[in-house]
Amino acid sequence: MSPDISLAHYWPFAVLCAVALVAVVRLLVRETITLQGSISFGVFLVVFLVAALLPERALDVARAMGFTLLSNFLFALALIGLSILHLRGRVALSRADLRTVQLTQELALLEERVRRLSGER
Repeated sequence: MSPDISLAHYWPFAVLCAVALVAVVRLLVRETITLQGSISFGVFLVVFLVAALLPERALDVARAMGFTLLSNFLFALALIGLSILHLRGRVALSRADLRTVQLTQELALLEERVRRLSGER
């Protein structure tokens, strides 16, 4: 027995994904967010938008991966996507932290150099 899978059931989800995608693109155009940080999120939204617009194909993929319910498959995709987004955020935060330490050390060296040069006069 196959569940009734049609776009009529998933249109609110598709609209929500499309609105979020438009919001991300709008933030990119206004340069509120960077392209590098939003690519993963955009891909995440596009995957869910395609799954919502083509639920029969999404169900075929879900069944090929061993899922019996489309909702379980979408939930697993969401967990994977959010995990990837979280990892990217942590990497960016770590890079910013390392750069902050480096800049602080460089500033201390420059201040010491200025202090020595002003003391020589």
